[in-house]
Amino acid sequence: MSTKRQNNTKERILANAEELILQRGFAGTSIDEILAATGITKGAFFYHFSNKAELAHVLIDRFWQRDCALLERLSQRANELSEDPLQSMLIFLKLFEEYLETLNDASKGCLFSRQEIEVRSQEAEVLKEYLYSQFLNNFKLIENKLFCKLVTILFSPNNREFG
Repeated sequence: MSTKRQNNTKERILANAEELILQRGFAGTSIDEILAATGITKGAFFYHFSNKAELAHVLIDRFWQRDCALLERLSQRANELSEDPLQSMLIFLKLFEEYLETLNDASKGCLFSRQEIEVRSQEAEVLKEYLYSQFLNNFKLIENKLFCKLVTILFSPNNREFG
């Protein structure tokens, strides 16, 4: 199987699994349902993922990477619109607010919260621990970015109190 075809199959599995899990939950979505939605065999699924928990880990990472990319795009846009660090941060918050207003399908939900709610089995407990550690790591990244922005604001030449 070519690498391009493997990546395409893996991406289809991820896309279909994410959609099903957001609709039905992790525990409510079986591997067989993912297979049916994707149109692949069990062998193809297990070629890419050793089990359902590994699939969940990859989905969580993928979901987070999309969120980070969005935040990075909004931050870059805010920096392009203003060189003043405080104005840039305010613009970023406004851009983020505008983005949130465009989310018209609230039923789609959040993969992070969807996983957190469903702690019913040992596999789910392992997933909960992974999700929690990923959330903490990712939260620290955001916290560090915001801290750096605040330091820049406080010590910018435009800030008459501290600069």
